[in-house]
Amino acid sequence: MNLTKMLRSAGLAAGMVLATNSVTFAEEGADWLVPGNSFVYESTSPDYETSYYVDIYLGKIGPWMLFRELIQDDQPFVYAVTDYNVLFTECDPSEYDDAAFLSMDYAEDTTAQIAALLPEDEIEVYDGLDGFTASLSDEFGFDVPGVSDTPILARTARLEYPGGGGLETFTTSRDGAALLEIDWGEESKDTLINIVETRTPLPEMTEERARDVCPGIFEDSSNPKNASKQH
Repeated sequence: MNLTKMLRSAGLAAGMVLATNSVTFAEEGADWLVPGNSFVYESTSPDYETSYYVDIYLGKIGPWMLFRELIQDDQPFVYAVTDYNVLFTECDPSEYDDAAFLSMDYAEDTTAQIAALLPEDEIEVYDGLDGFTASLSDEFGFDVPGVSDTPILARTARLEYPGGGGLETFTTSRDGAALLEIDWGEESKDTLINIVETRTPLPEMTEERARDVCPGIFEDSSNPKNASKQH
């Protein structure tokens, strides 16, 4: 399905959101992660016109959640991300020559450490580049009008890069599974505006299929590696 059709099915018409296509409110984001479900995001910035993209959930293998992203005026691609959007890698083999991958064990260990953080805690995370400092907020209510008519329990991961590299914040459902909003700084944001349920769920992700669509997440090394951050 192309992006225009996907946006129409998501309930977007002339930039307006139709909540009739929204999924039922769930306490945990993992409840929304049915293979084939689509997550529609609105990108806003003072530097460019509002645009939209769609992330189709493909399934989960180990600590990695796999998505296919459809972007206006661009080629679709597959990426893998861990809870709270802390670790990310693109899955396009053409990117592999310049990418550094995380080992599966490293991704699992880092995901567990992030989930256990108290609001006053922070940890250093290796990302294959200069690394970053990660912290995680306490739970709070976050409004996503296109998805729920009541606030969704959420947490925010803050990723701060060294040497003035900037700050990114990723607001997710409280279990870290569903991305609600990315704040890139300087008033640029990607915000979830709708979730479209698939009529026929995709098969559950298998290791064989995951190796086909995203072989990089199976790279194993004594030195943990990671590809560059998303979007």
